[in-house]
Amino acid sequence: MKKLLLSLALFIGLSAIVKAQDPVTLSWNGVTFGDTVTIFGPPNEEGELTFHAVVHNNTDNGINVLVARTNIDVLDGTENSFCWPVICWSPMVDTSGQYQFIAAGGQSEDDMFSGHYNYNDINGNPQYGTSLVKYAFFDKDNFEIIDTVYVKYMLGYTGIDENGLTTAVSDIYPNPASSFANVDFHLNSTVKSAEIKIVNLVGKVVKTIPLNQTEGSVKVDLNNLSEGLYFYTVLVNGKIEKTKKLIVKR
Repeated sequence: MKKLLLSLALFIGLSAIVKAQDPVTLSWNGVTFGDTVTIFGPPNEEGELTFHAVVHNNTDNGINVLVARTNIDVLDGTENSFCWPVICWSPMVDTSGQYQFIAAGGQSEDDMFSGHYNYNDINGNPQYGTSLVKYAFFDKDNFEIIDTVYVKYMLGYTGIDENGLTTAVSDIYPNPASSFANVDFHLNSTVKSAEIKIVNLVGKVVKTIPLNQTEGSVKVDLNNLSEGLYFYTVLVNGKIEKTKKLIVKR
């Protein structure tokens, strides 16, 4: 697959200083990624959006790195795949069948990892909107997750709300939260559906919170969730508006 680098927008990331403490960090063109990266652009002749990353080993030991992909929320009619380290795997493959050794303090080659999002359906029609895909990097020798990045592939994204009307969904607060958290929202007249999905670290949706009114506040019950790190995604009219961290701490 021909690789096309599109504009990158970085969201919800830890600072480069914090990320540098992780066993593995990801970057491109000298920019260290946070937890979520957005790849966006208009349709192109290749029919795909492409995510590139260089994998950095920040430890004092060499690491054998595997990659696993999880489709969190993808548009119908689209498909995606990834390349690592020397094979571009089928869209049906979620975990790389090969690993790459990265020496202590070393990094992968520029073109070793890439994610490919094919947005045309079987009839060749572009599927406009947003899909969310997670890539997890594992230490092969103990199958421990050493870094994770969420990639939002956004075809035709403009960032301008339809009809110029305002839709706003607050961040979950407090965060960290213990037993309960809150979300405030105001939805414009074009919104047909809105919800929040909470996802655990292996990509499983553990809670869905519908926003059934035009505006107001909802109380989110977290008592049935184990302590730890989660991600929540706000979807409006089936499209991803934002994804952020949620920490449950007791």
